[in-house]
Amino acid sequence: MLIVPIPEREFNLYALALPRGPNFDPYVVISGWKCDKSRGVGGVLLNHDTGDFGMIAFRRRVDHCFVIVANKFGSTSQDAALVELSAALRPGEPEEKIPPGSKKRRPLLPATAKNINGGFKLLTSTITHYPALMAVGEAYFAMPNPDDNFVSDLQTDNFASRLFELYLLAALREQGATVSQEYDSPDFFVERAGHQCSIEAVTANPKGKRAQGLTSPTFAPKSRQERTIGSPAVRFAKTLRSKLQREYEKLPHVQGKPFALALADFHAPSSMVWTREALPSYLYGFSADVVEGPDGRKAVGRSVTKLLGPDEIPAGLFRDPAMAHLSGIVFSNAATLGKFNRMGFPRGLASSWALNDPLRNSL
Repeated sequence: MLIVPIPEREFNLYALALPRGPNFDPYVVISGWKCDKSRGVGGVLLNHDTGDFGMIAFRRRVDHCFVIVANKFGSTSQDAALVELSAALRPGEPEEKIPPGSKKRRPLLPATAKNINGGFKLLTSTITHYPALMAVGEAYFAMPNPDDNFVSDLQTDNFASRLFELYLLAALREQGATVSQEYDSPDFFVERAGHQCSIEAVTANPKGKRAQGLTSPTFAPKSRQERTIGSPAVRFAKTLRSKLQREYEKLPHVQGKPFALALADFHAPSSMVWTREALPSYLYGFSADVVEGPDGRKAVGRSVTKLLGPDEIPAGLFRDPAMAHLSGIVFSNAATLGKFNRMGFPRGLASSWALNDPLRNSL
């Protein structure tokens, strides 16, 4: 059996399993390779400053998670590095064993929970979402240490929250951050360029029963004031303050270090398309008004002390001295099945035979 070349974007998807994702400074990947339908994956690397080559090889365990099996630098030629990579990938050999004391990763399929979420059904049972399914699977197997409820949550009402965690892991590692999960909470410990931060993921969710599967979109309020300091801002405020009440900053491994919350909005169908501007209005206590002047229309900042609504929630979370321990808010509105489809599509997994792909059985 031989190793075969793969596109860079396919290699990068598998490389999410590495501690820093597909980032090897000062080396860059010049070719990616795999064998046995991604049982083994590796890359040939080049240091443009020194001209020397290297390689990294990682193979699946029996539970489908990747482990690094070889990592060598200093080769004098690309061919030499490729020969070493081919040997390290060990084509035709069985998966790696799980080390003693390590947890076996629970598969995402079949769905065994009760009340399966419509989003999970859409992800796992439609050909059009097969690329997303494979991308979600790779991100899940790349997680250092998901909690015991992760799979059941993903299959049921916490589908959106768990999907956001997978997206956040992929986004951080793609940017070269080292992401670990040594503690039960916060969700991630992140290191980059000598800096460290703990990050807890949180999602703004609907008040009642969550929407299932394909839904009709909701639209932004026509009032600019309502959009910026009205119900969307109130939803963000309640979501963030609920998390902050857990006092993560007092945990021994967090105390005295930067701590951030990562936020995504799933409170209504398609709400993430139009609620973004409400977040800075709440965080900074400023809203924008449009006024007519001698030079035409322009935006003018306006200080806000309270959000609209009967709860009269104070605006300006970042101005509150009691929140001094909060280093920042990471926001994204891209943790969607469409985004994961775009992550998986470059692997060529959009054809009609995809649901019979044997790789699907590994999920």
